Amino acid sequence: GKGIDFSAQTATSASGSTTSGSPGEILDHYEEGTWTPSFLGTTTTGTNSSNNTTGTYTKIGDIVQCSYYDSSSDKSGYAGNAQIGNFPFPVKSGSGSFACLVFSHTNAFNGAPGGYMQQGASYANVMATGDGTTSLSWDNANGRYLMFSVVYRAA
Repeated sequence: GKGIDFSAQTATSASGSTTSGSPGEILDHYEEGTWTPSFLGTTTTGTNSSNNTTGTYTKIGDIVQCSYYDSSSDKSGYAGNAQIGNFPFPVKSGSGSFACLVFSHTNAFNGAPGGYMQQGASYANVMATGDGTTSLSWDNANGRYLMFSVVYRAA
């Protein structure tokens, strides 16, 4: 099969939409799976001992949704800006391809986290919430927990 063809639907008036019968109207990919994030420091990547080492993802077309939760991890030796890597698919590059991480129930950083996916790469930068310039670092301690999700457009 070549996917589900939606070209018979009513035309849209949305700016930037594709024309009838184009590849943009064919749903040609669906996938579910698990992925193993990596936890990085831009100066030094330390060690991480976790209860959970995998997250889940769903990919529909080129849209990817990833989730991860770890109820208890011990981190040591991390230095520099916190990053989360090894997402299952690289992020698309170009205008409109930014994706923000949403954090909840976490004490793994030295501040309230936000973050964004790096275009053309498979990692995210962890930033202070509401501040696009201040990077956070990992909290090198025991009993850290981390929950986040992200939706992004894959390359």
